[in-house]
Amino acid sequence: MANFYQKIKRNNNLGSTTEKWLNESCSLMMEDLLASKLRLAGPRGVPYPDFTPGSPGNTEGRPAQFLYSHYSSSLTEWGEDSESYSNAYMFGAWLLRNFKGASFLQEVIQSPNLDKSAILSAIKITTGKEITWNRLIQLWYTASYLSVESGLPPDYSLNLANTYIAEHNKVTYTLGSINCSYYRSITPEPENRLVTSIRTFNDIPDFPVLPNSGYFIKMPTITTNTLKYTFYTPPNLDLTLIIN
Repeated sequence: MANFYQKIKRNNNLGSTTEKWLNESCSLMMEDLLASKLRLAGPRGVPYPDFTPGSPGNTEGRPAQFLYSHYSSSLTEWGEDSESYSNAYMFGAWLLRNFKGASFLQEVIQSPNLDKSAILSAIKITTGKEITWNRLIQLWYTASYLSVESGLPPDYSLNLANTYIAEHNKVTYTLGSINCSYYRSITPEPENRLVTSIRTFNDIPDFPVLPNSGYFIKMPTITTNTLKYTFYTPPNLDLTLIIN
Protein backbone atom coordinates (compact mmCIF):
# COMPACT_ATOMS: atom_id res chain seq x y z
CA MET A 1 0.00 0.00 0.00
CA ALA A 2 2.90 2.36 0.70
CA ASN A 3 4.12 1.93 -2.86
CA PHE A 4 0.58 2.45 -4.24
CA TYR A 5 -0.05 5.73 -2.43
CA GLN A 6 3.44 7.10 -3.02
CA LYS A 7 2.96 6.66 -6.77
CA ILE A 8 -0.36 8.51 -6.66
CA LYS A 9 0.53 11.31 -4.23
CA ARG A 10 4.07 12.13 -5.36
CA ASN A 11 3.79 11.52 -9.08
CA ASN A 12 0.14 12.22 -9.88
CA ASN A 13 -0.24 8.73 -11.29
CA LEU A 14 -3.94 8.54 -10.53
CA GLY A 15 -5.46 6.14 -13.02
CA SER A 16 -2.12 4.44 -13.63
CA THR A 17 -1.19 1.20 -11.92
CA THR A 18 2.18 -0.14 -10.86
CA GLU A 19 2.78 -3.56 -12.36
CA LYS A 20 1.55 -6.14 -9.87
CA TRP A 21 4.85 -7.99 -9.46
CA LEU A 22 6.65 -4.72 -8.64
CA ASN A 23 4.00 -3.61 -6.18
CA GLU A 24 4.11 -6.95 -4.34
CA SER A 25 7.91 -7.05 -4.37
CA CYS A 26 8.01 -3.59 -2.75
CA SER A 27 5.58 -4.77 -0.09
CA LEU A 28 7.72 -7.82 0.66
CA MET A 29 10.89 -5.71 0.79
CA MET A 30 9.17 -3.51 3.36
CA GLU A 31 8.20 -6.59 5.39
CA ASP A 32 11.80 -7.78 5.21
CA LEU A 33 13.15 -4.45 6.47
CA LEU A 34 10.64 -4.14 9.31
CA ALA A 35 10.70 -7.76 10.53
CA SER A 36 13.49 -7.16 13.03
CA LYS A 37 11.87 -3.95 14.27
CA LEU A 38 8.72 -5.94 15.03
CA ARG A 39 10.71 -8.93 16.29
CA LEU A 40 9.15 -11.23 13.71
CA ALA A 41 10.50 -13.94 11.43
CA GLY A 42 9.27 -11.97 8.43
CA PRO A 43 9.13 -13.36 4.89
CA ARG A 44 12.58 -14.95 5.35
CA GLY A 45 10.98 -17.43 7.74
CA VAL A 46 13.79 -17.51 10.33
CA PRO A 47 12.68 -16.63 13.90
CA TYR A 48 13.85 -13.35 15.45
CA PRO A 49 16.57 -12.64 16.61
CA ASP A 50 18.42 -15.18 14.45
CA PHE A 51 20.03 -13.31 11.54
CA THR A 52 22.01 -16.32 10.34
CA PRO A 53 20.48 -18.42 7.52
CA GLY A 54 18.85 -20.52 10.24
CA SER A 55 18.76 -24.32 10.29
CA PRO A 56 18.44 -26.89 7.48
CA GLY A 57 14.96 -28.19 6.73
CA ASN A 58 13.15 -24.85 7.01
CA THR A 59 9.68 -25.06 5.44
CA GLU A 60 8.66 -21.54 6.49
CA GLY A 61 9.08 -18.31 4.62
CA ARG A 62 9.05 -17.40 0.95
CA PRO A 63 12.44 -18.92 -0.02
CA ALA A 64 11.10 -22.48 0.42
CA GLN A 65 8.97 -22.37 -2.71
CA PHE A 66 11.61 -20.51 -4.67
CA LEU A 67 13.47 -23.83 -4.82
CA TYR A 68 11.20 -24.65 -7.76
CA SER A 69 9.23 -21.45 -8.49
CA HIS A 70 12.30 -19.95 -10.19
CA TYR A 71 11.46 -22.04 -13.27
CA SER A 72 7.74 -22.77 -12.81
CA SER A 73 6.60 -19.15 -12.48
CA SER A 74 7.53 -15.82 -14.10
CA LEU A 75 8.73 -12.94 -11.95
CA THR A 76 6.89 -10.33 -14.00
CA GLU A 77 3.80 -12.24 -15.17
CA TRP A 78 1.86 -12.32 -11.91
CA GLY A 79 0.06 -15.57 -11.18
CA GLU A 80 -1.77 -14.66 -7.95
CA ASP A 81 -0.28 -17.69 -6.22
CA SER A 82 2.37 -18.51 -3.64
CA GLU A 83 4.98 -19.14 -6.34
CA SER A 84 4.63 -15.58 -7.60
CA TYR A 85 5.10 -14.25 -4.06
CA SER A 86 8.19 -16.43 -3.59
CA ASN A 87 9.78 -15.00 -6.72
CA ALA A 88 8.84 -11.45 -5.76
CA TYR A 89 10.33 -11.86 -2.30
CA MET A 90 13.57 -13.49 -3.41
CA PHE A 91 14.12 -10.81 -6.04
CA GLY A 92 13.44 -8.03 -3.53
CA ALA A 93 15.55 -9.70 -0.83
CA TRP A 94 18.50 -9.87 -3.19
CA LEU A 95 18.03 -6.24 -4.28
CA LEU A 96 17.94 -5.00 -0.67
CA ARG A 97 21.10 -6.88 0.28
CA ASN A 98 23.12 -5.68 -2.71
CA PHE A 99 21.88 -2.20 -3.63
CA LYS A 100 21.73 -0.06 -0.46
CA GLY A 101 18.74 -1.52 1.35
CA ALA A 102 16.13 0.98 2.55
CA SER A 103 17.60 3.80 0.44
CA PHE A 104 17.08 1.67 -2.66
CA LEU A 105 13.50 0.83 -1.70
CA GLN A 106 12.67 4.50 -1.15
CA GLU A 107 13.86 5.33 -4.66
CA VAL A 108 11.77 2.51 -6.15
CA ILE A 109 8.63 3.58 -4.29
CA GLN A 110 9.05 7.26 -5.14
CA SER A 111 9.93 6.65 -8.78
CA PRO A 112 7.39 7.85 -11.37
CA ASN A 113 8.04 4.61 -13.26
CA LEU A 114 5.49 1.83 -12.88
CA ASP A 115 7.54 -1.09 -14.20
CA LYS A 116 11.06 -2.53 -14.15
CA SER A 117 12.44 0.92 -14.99
CA ALA A 118 11.81 1.88 -11.36
CA ILE A 119 14.26 -0.82 -10.27
CA LEU A 120 16.94 0.15 -12.78
CA SER A 121 16.72 3.87 -11.99
CA ALA A 122 16.85 3.19 -8.23
CA ILE A 123 20.04 1.17 -8.65
CA LYS A 124 21.63 3.98 -10.63
CA ILE A 125 20.63 6.62 -8.06
CA THR A 126 21.78 4.67 -4.98
CA THR A 127 24.93 3.00 -6.36
CA GLY A 128 25.84 4.83 -9.58
CA LYS A 129 25.67 1.54 -11.49
CA GLU A 130 24.04 1.32 -14.90
CA ILE A 131 22.82 -2.19 -15.49
CA THR A 132 20.51 -3.81 -18.01
CA TRP A 133 17.42 -5.71 -16.96
CA ASN A 134 18.64 -9.00 -18.45
CA ARG A 135 21.92 -8.69 -16.58
CA LEU A 136 20.04 -7.98 -13.35
CA ILE A 137 18.03 -11.18 -13.72
CA GLN A 138 21.23 -13.14 -14.39
CA LEU A 139 22.90 -11.76 -11.27
CA TRP A 140 19.85 -12.54 -9.14
CA TYR A 141 19.69 -16.14 -10.28
CA THR A 142 23.43 -16.62 -9.83
CA ALA A 143 23.33 -15.15 -6.31
CA SER A 144 20.40 -17.39 -5.39
CA TYR A 145 22.19 -20.51 -6.61
CA LEU A 146 25.41 -19.55 -4.81
CA SER A 147 23.66 -18.65 -1.54
CA VAL A 148 25.03 -21.92 -0.11
CA GLU A 149 28.29 -19.98 0.23
CA SER A 150 28.76 -17.04 2.57
CA GLY A 151 30.70 -13.85 2.06
CA LEU A 152 30.39 -13.54 -1.71
CA PRO A 153 31.17 -10.13 -3.26
CA PRO A 154 28.54 -7.44 -3.91
CA ASP A 155 25.96 -8.27 -6.60
CA TYR A 156 26.19 -11.96 -5.65
CA SER A 157 25.46 -11.73 -1.94
CA LEU A 158 22.48 -13.28 -0.14
CA ASN A 159 24.34 -15.02 2.65
CA LEU A 160 26.77 -13.21 4.95
CA ALA A 161 26.31 -16.05 7.48
CA ASN A 162 24.96 -13.36 9.78
CA THR A 163 23.59 -9.81 9.65
CA TYR A 164 23.14 -7.30 6.84
CA ILE A 165 22.98 -3.69 8.02
CA ALA A 166 20.90 -1.28 5.93
CA GLU A 167 21.04 2.32 7.15
CA HIS A 168 18.76 5.07 5.87
CA ASN A 169 18.18 8.58 7.26
CA LYS A 170 19.98 7.65 10.51
CA VAL A 171 17.75 4.60 10.99
CA THR A 172 19.38 1.17 11.07
CA TYR A 173 17.58 -1.80 9.54
CA THR A 174 18.79 -5.34 10.15
CA LEU A 175 18.40 -8.04 7.51
CA GLY A 176 19.17 -11.71 7.92
CA SER A 177 21.12 -14.00 5.61
CA ILE A 178 19.53 -16.45 3.19
CA ASN A 179 20.90 -19.89 2.29
CA CYS A 180 18.54 -21.55 -0.19
CA SER A 181 19.86 -25.02 0.70
CA TYR A 182 18.46 -24.59 4.24
CA TYR A 183 14.88 -24.70 2.92
CA ARG A 184 12.70 -27.57 1.76
CA SER A 185 9.47 -27.73 -0.18
CA ILE A 186 7.25 -29.98 -2.30
CA THR A 187 6.71 -29.27 -6.01
CA PRO A 188 3.07 -28.97 -7.13
CA GLU A 189 0.98 -31.89 -8.30
CA PRO A 190 1.19 -34.14 -10.18
CA GLU A 191 4.94 -34.32 -9.51
CA ASN A 192 4.95 -33.85 -5.70
CA ARG A 193 8.73 -33.94 -5.57
CA LEU A 194 10.67 -33.07 -2.42
CA VAL A 195 13.25 -30.36 -3.06
CA THR A 196 15.87 -29.43 -0.46
CA SER A 197 17.93 -26.99 -2.51
CA ILE A 198 17.47 -24.97 -5.68
CA ARG A 199 16.39 -27.55 -8.21
CA THR A 200 18.78 -28.38 -11.02
CA PHE A 201 18.25 -30.46 -14.16
CA ASN A 202 20.59 -32.85 -15.92
CA ASP A 203 19.46 -31.70 -19.36
CA ILE A 204 17.35 -28.99 -20.98
CA PRO A 205 13.82 -29.41 -19.59
CA ASP A 206 10.96 -30.09 -22.01
CA PHE A 207 8.82 -27.20 -20.75
CA PRO A 208 8.82 -23.63 -22.12
CA VAL A 209 10.90 -21.01 -20.36
CA LEU A 210 8.69 -18.25 -19.01
CA PRO A 211 9.67 -14.56 -19.27
CA ASN A 212 12.00 -13.49 -16.45
CA SER A 213 12.33 -17.01 -15.13
CA GLY A 214 15.05 -19.59 -15.58
CA TYR A 215 16.43 -22.98 -14.70
CA PHE A 216 19.76 -24.51 -13.76
CA ILE A 217 21.43 -27.37 -15.63
CA LYS A 218 24.15 -29.26 -13.80
CA MET A 219 27.02 -30.15 -16.10
CA PRO A 220 29.20 -33.25 -15.64
CA THR A 221 32.12 -32.94 -13.24
CA ILE A 222 35.32 -32.01 -15.06
CA THR A 223 37.88 -34.82 -14.81
CA THR A 224 40.39 -33.54 -17.35
CA ASN A 225 42.44 -30.37 -17.68
CA THR A 226 40.64 -29.38 -20.86
CA LEU A 227 36.93 -29.64 -21.58
CA LYS A 228 35.02 -28.08 -24.47
CA TYR A 229 31.29 -27.45 -24.54
CA THR A 230 29.17 -25.85 -27.23
CA PHE A 231 25.94 -24.25 -26.06
CA TYR A 232 23.01 -23.47 -28.33
CA THR A 233 20.42 -21.19 -26.77
CA PRO A 234 16.99 -20.28 -28.18
CA PRO A 235 16.21 -16.64 -28.99
CA ASN A 236 15.48 -14.43 -25.97
CA LEU A 237 17.27 -16.83 -23.63
CA ASP A 238 20.47 -15.72 -21.87
CA LEU A 239 23.10 -18.18 -20.70
CA THR A 240 25.14 -17.81 -17.50
CA LEU A 241 27.95 -20.25 -16.76
CA ILE A 242 28.59 -20.80 -13.02
CA ILE A 243 31.88 -22.53 -12.25
CA ASN A 244 31.73 -23.67 -8.67
